[in-house]
Amino acid sequence: MNHEASQTAILAAMILVLGCVSVAAAEEEVPTLVISTWPANIDTITANVFKPFEEANNCKIVVDTGNNSERLAKLKENPDGYDVVYFSDYYVKQAIAADLLLPVDSSKIEGLSDLYEFCQNPNNGYGPGYTVTGFGILYDPTAFDYPITSWKQLWNDDVMSELAVPDITVTSGPYMVEIAGKVAGVSPEENEDPAFELIKKLADNGSIFYSSTGDLVSKFELGEVSVAVCQDFDASTIRAAKEGLEYVIVPEEGSYLGINQVNITKSCKNPELAYKFISWLISYDVQYEDALARVEAPANTKVELTEEQADGMCYGDAVKISSAPNWELYSERNDAWILRYNEEIYQ
Repeated sequence: MNHEASQTAILAAMILVLGCVSVAAAEEEVPTLVISTWPANIDTITANVFKPFEEANNCKIVVDTGNNSERLAKLKENPDGYDVVYFSDYYVKQAIAADLLLPVDSSKIEGLSDLYEFCQNPNNGYGPGYTVTGFGILYDPTAFDYPITSWKQLWNDDVMSELAVPDITVTSGPYMVEIAGKVAGVSPEENEDPAFELIKKLADNGSIFYSSTGDLVSKFELGEVSVAVCQDFDASTIRAAKEGLEYVIVPEEGSYLGINQVNITKSCKNPELAYKFISWLISYDVQYEDALARVEAPANTKVELTEEQADGMCYGDAVKISSAPNWELYSERNDAWILRYNEEIYQ
């Protein structure tokens, strides 16, 4: 190779190396949000929420999934590892108490005033509620000679052996203590023993306790259960997997309305992008698409749904007639209730 050719080859190699370095640097410069959320409907949420946000903001989203308690434990162990976290009411309060969340500047969240008023500032200075959740009865009408519309029917002899109820450690677990209290006619705040006696009766008569949506989907598909007490977004997932199921979102005695919330972590590496993401999540377009896909009920009041579109979701009248769970009681009694379940129920 002559001298001129050698120089040309060296120059070409340098350009190639510099080009690779520039591409690598560009990839490193793409901002990233690490988001902690639930696994339910994650493929649809990725398509409706995460991917479009990445494209619109030239960024990358990394998703970590799990139930509330698992993800809160991870956040406590690695507070620098997450930027945005989704939690239900009780677990938001736990994260705030552990000083893991960033108090928000509401002026940086676009469309905040479009949300239900109770979703705009549910925890006095932290992130908004982006969806409201119902808690009702999902059942297979072909398995019974009568419609199931009441909480007290869960204790019917032909229902208990076909029933799945939430584990005490999942989001809606404590709701079940209040439901049993309703049926017993005694509030758990006054005396929790009657509620626990009824829950023990369920366990003794073949009811199962589930810890994830996946558990419920498989149990319905395999015919192991024909009735479940669950939140509306879980019901949507199960109904998509098994046809013919009906969901009673507000049984006769009333029900409980949860607020799933989105927050920025105190160690967030890119809070401005996190604010943009929250604004995106609560926007009309995203909330409408998620509602049509039956992923989550809208908290954005500008989203209007037909009766058919809103079927099985906490929307409209279901929001108006549902009550807020007793979070103060849950916080106070959480550890004691878990202990009672382990000692009295899971035997």
